[in-house]
Amino acid sequence: MERNNAEWITGMLEARAVELEPYAAYLSCGASRALESMVLVVKGKRGKAEEAGGAPLSGRDGAALQSAFMRLGWENTDGGAHNWCGVLLTPRGVAPLAADTLRLLIETIDPMVVVALDGQAFQAVSSALLSRQAVAATQQPAGRTGQSADGAWQLVDRTQKPVDRTQSPADRTSVRATTSQPITWSPGKTTDAGGRLLVSVNGFEAALGAETDKQLVWKQLKQASRAEVLKRFK
Repeated sequence: MERNNAEWITGMLEARAVELEPYAAYLSCGASRALESMVLVVKGKRGKAEEAGGAPLSGRDGAALQSAFMRLGWENTDGGAHNWCGVLLTPRGVAPLAADTLRLLIETIDPMVVVALDGQAFQAVSSALLSRQAVAATQQPAGRTGQSADGAWQLVDRTQKPVDRTQSPADRTSVRATTSQPITWSPGKTTDAGGRLLVSVNGFEAALGAETDKQLVWKQLKQASRAEVLKRFK
């Protein structure tokens, strides 16, 4: 029985790895490592390394995240922080990643934490996992329907319904999209969605060059620590 279960899990992971192969240009790691990742970071704007043709998160932000996730408790038993992977929304030479595709990648990788590294990533993750719902008119600045003065969106969670993990990612996405649990997620803040923690950081790579900004994004990123996640979902 245990052997049958192990074979089923292996087969499932191999099938999901195949599903990730067409999106290799968007990922900072290989499919096998992506499927082992507890944290998925999403980057919107290309940095200097990506502009020069480098892989996603191959610049100083990737090195900084590697160090940060080790400090935040996501290291593996071999001492390396391999429990995270990154998605770049806008690699050179390929079309920007659509919201539906981002949602499929998140469902396929199935992380415990999704970190939006900049404003573009925040909007993309919101569109992928959540649907906008109008905020009261008194909260709306002129010309920004549904968005409050502090940048928060009143959102409908499309991922709250518990799902059968044996389903394909596409089927799980379809099931989760039928729910309508209202929540709020703001830039620089966290929220829970479908048993995942969503974390927003105010421009991670840009902040690395300024000590004050670096301290702010580190404070925001600490909300994605392993201890914090286990406390929230125990």
